[in-house]
Amino acid sequence: MTAYQQPPYVPPQPAAQPYGAPPPVAYAPPAAYAPPAAYAPPAAYAPAAYAPAAYAPPAAYAPPAAAYAPVMPGAPAQAMDPGMMSQLFLGIETVRPGGDMNWIRPGRYWMRTNCNKIAVHPVKQIAFSSNEFTVIHVFENGGGQGHGVGEQTMSYSEQGRYFQKDIQGFIGPVVGLQSDQVTQAICNEVYGPAQVLRGSCVEVYAYHKPTKKTDPVTGQHGVYTVINYVRQVPASEVMQFLPPELQEKFWPGGSLQAMASAEQPVQQPQAQLMPQPAYAPPAAYAPPVAAPAPVAYAPPVAAYAPPAAYAPPAAAYAPVAAMPLPPGAPGAPPVAIPMAPIAAPPQAGGYPAGTPVTPL
Repeated sequence: MTAYQQPPYVPPQPAAQPYGAPPPVAYAPPAAYAPPAAYAPPAAYAPAAYAPAAYAPPAAYAPPAAAYAPVMPGAPAQAMDPGMMSQLFLGIETVRPGGDMNWIRPGRYWMRTNCNKIAVHPVKQIAFSSNEFTVIHVFENGGGQGHGVGEQTMSYSEQGRYFQKDIQGFIGPVVGLQSDQVTQAICNEVYGPAQVLRGSCVEVYAYHKPTKKTDPVTGQHGVYTVINYVRQVPASEVMQFLPPELQEKFWPGGSLQAMASAEQPVQQPQAQLMPQPAYAPPAAYAPPVAAPAPVAYAPPVAAYAPPAAYAPPAAAYAPVAAMPLPPGAPGAPPVAIPMAPIAAPPQAGGYPAGTPVTPL
């Protein structure tokens, strides 16, 4: 073999396994999926028979054993803590008074104030105000639908949008204050332990007012009660109006007379009064003196003289003469120059003797 010849091509051989590893084992598929057992439906529903309880009618209404006694001064304080109650009146002087309350039926009445209460509703757990009254006289009972003498009633308002409005609508007219004068301190006196209005007589006028909404079934407007507290009736006026038996019924023990005495000024004994001057009747009425008639207007004495007619000046207007041109100006006339007469020439024989002669 020469230097230019190559050995025959021998393909490469695969390398032998170093440790004689066996070929990989073929993958065995998983066993077939076994479906779950068939669903067994529940047993059919069989409700137990209902055994209704025997109907027991409600017990007959039994009125309270103790008759109603009007609440007099000295009764226990209200159920709500005074500090918590006072917080309900914050800012009451800034609201407008209202009268949208419950339980008083239409009509015009005189009512005795039994108590003014602030408490918590036992079921709703919200504060409410109530003014509890006893009707002592009926002027108008709403066409037979109102209250009767001796009937107890109340105005009721729960804490919410109209709570302070209703309280102010009661206190303002009864105490005699404007709406912005009904303050938190006054409300504490009325609804707190002091109960300053307990036992007083209040004139109340109530009427029905239709609502804006209509009943979807009947198509008619509903109604609600508007309560106006007109005034607090003085005890002296109540004594003049009511017979003595009603005074003793609603104000036992002479409490109405005590209230009337407190309203009247205390009379001093006559001996302690200062001597008064004798009564002098007023002078007879003198009508005022009639005012003098106004003086007739007098026009000025001198009649009005219109100004004289315009008179032009007598002398005719003379135009100003034209100013002469200076001598020598263009257009100026020639100026004559005065000249002395020329003397006669000298006589023959020449000039006089002694005349100097200038040589030419």
